[in-house]
Amino acid sequence: MKMLKATFLTLAGMASAACNTASTDSNYVCMITGAGINVHWKTFTAGNYYEMMVDAPQAGANGYAAVGWNPTNPTGNKMIGSTILMGGTADLNSVKMYSPADTVQANILATEAAVPATITQTAINSANGRITLKFRRSGVSSGNLLTIFAFGNTGTLSYHATSKSSATINLDDGVAVAPTPPAACNTASTDSNYVCMITGAGINVHWKTVTAGNYYEMMVDAPQAGANGFTAVGWNPTNPTGNKMIGSTILMGGTADLNSVKMYSPADTVQANILATEANQANILATEAAVPATITQTAIASANGRIILKFRRSGVSSGNLLTIFAFGNTGTLSYHGNAGKSSATINLDHGVAVTPTPPTLSCTASTLIQTGTTTYDCMHALSTAVTIHWNRETSGTAAVAATTTSVNGWFSVSFPQTAGSMSPATAVATSSATTAGIYSITARSAAGITATTSTDIDTPTTEVVNGLRILRFNAKVSFLTASKPMNFAYHSTDIQFPVAKHTTKGSGNVDFVSSTPAPDTAAPATPSPVVATPPDSDDGLSGGAIAGIVIGSIVFVVIVVVAVYCLCCKNDSEESNDHSGNRETNPDEGV
Repeated sequence: MKMLKATFLTLAGMASAACNTASTDSNYVCMITGAGINVHWKTFTAGNYYEMMVDAPQAGANGYAAVGWNPTNPTGNKMIGSTILMGGTADLNSVKMYSPADTVQANILATEAAVPATITQTAINSANGRITLKFRRSGVSSGNLLTIFAFGNTGTLSYHATSKSSATINLDDGVAVAPTPPAACNTASTDSNYVCMITGAGINVHWKTVTAGNYYEMMVDAPQAGANGFTAVGWNPTNPTGNKMIGSTILMGGTADLNSVKMYSPADTVQANILATEANQANILATEAAVPATITQTAIASANGRIILKFRRSGVSSGNLLTIFAFGNTGTLSYHGNAGKSSATINLDHGVAVTPTPPTLSCTASTLIQTGTTTYDCMHALSTAVTIHWNRETSGTAAVAATTTSVNGWFSVSFPQTAGSMSPATAVATSSATTAGIYSITARSAAGITATTSTDIDTPTTEVVNGLRILRFNAKVSFLTASKPMNFAYHSTDIQFPVAKHTTKGSGNVDFVSSTPAPDTAAPATPSPVVATPPDSDDGLSGGAIAGIVIGSIVFVVIVVVAVYCLCCKNDSEESNDHSGNRETNPDEGV
């Protein structure tokens, strides 16, 4: 079909030090605009890939965004004949590939194929009248690349008409500049997930800063004297140099609810009443509020006499930040007393995490797409109904998700101590339609299943998205080994685990290691050994004697050759009667 003429946006053909237009998104370097579409990108030459975001209008409830490349006609600007990456509102958890030969929607959808291994970290999101498609494409990181963009008002790919643009993207313009190495921490973190740490009042505070994402991550590790306890971190927006929790915004987690981290804002404007207000737990708890959108990936855990609070805070990633820490022996926030409190000025510039070179994908690419900060790289099917997804990390923690097509009943995945055995094991399972928990399985009965915490697994959640029940959790990379035994089970109707016995179960091994890149620091190469061959016997010639004989023989041969040559040259001037061998040397001739 004849396509309508596109709007062309051609960037400079030669590499330059700066973009024609800098990206308005801090996650990218350059951008272009055409037909209402904003295209952002950045290039990583060391990793040989680029990342792109296509941000297109969405007129109604449905929409899609697409990007295409024409392998047979790299100078053409038509979607027809191109390889197209598309995401739409019909399935916000899946980005698909198409190769249309015409503009008929049924024919286009019939060409649907799996996303190739060279395209990863795909995501589709719909919000505020815009639909955005994100991805990473490996194998190309320099030069000009003609790219075609389109959007439409259907949830799946269809003919876009004039809602299309194309542009020659100069990947050399979008090269991301490596950050200047940060100043060293005063104390390096003892946890490989973080960079720096400080200690005070028995509290260990670890953090790392990600400047590209404009956020930092922190772990507050505090003592827990008995069965109950809480730990808290606060910031005082009105008095950034003050070190009191009063007037601060407080993030708190406690043993009373290990599945929820809460926010508080205790306040008292009368100085004489500050201590009384601090000690009034009822007043503090009355200020409970939802955790703001700038604080994500919260987790609280209690183990080995310590209570640990983790979180990510967006919108700040540099400079000094006065932070207040506290802990107590109640399961909810209460007055901590002077002994359970500390404060410190955190230097976020010291905790900058160095971004490793992106690894090459060596596993089956995950089809589970996140619209938030988590991206799943790999997946492994335990059955036709259950799949495990995870992101690849070389250290620290990795995000893991288990999905099943059984959405109405409880769902559980577990890590048994012995492959093929249902117990003993540590499980992640639904505790309701919208919450999940960690459980210890010690026997194959309801009585043998109890809620617990784990040092290897945390932050379990669950939801149903597009016909899939999803269990999400974080796990230590050291825990996710090669051929890791895993079990799964689910019930078709009862949502609470394990009120009713499973209707389906299964098991298998997941290789989390072979798909994980090697650490950035390579071990030095081991030199090949030099093996000396000993002589046949002790009374043989030494190596020096042999070398002397060889050199002497060469010199002797050279002398003989020169002498023969000289004799041949003189032969014509010898007298005819001098054939007896007695010859007289002419003193004027050179020998």
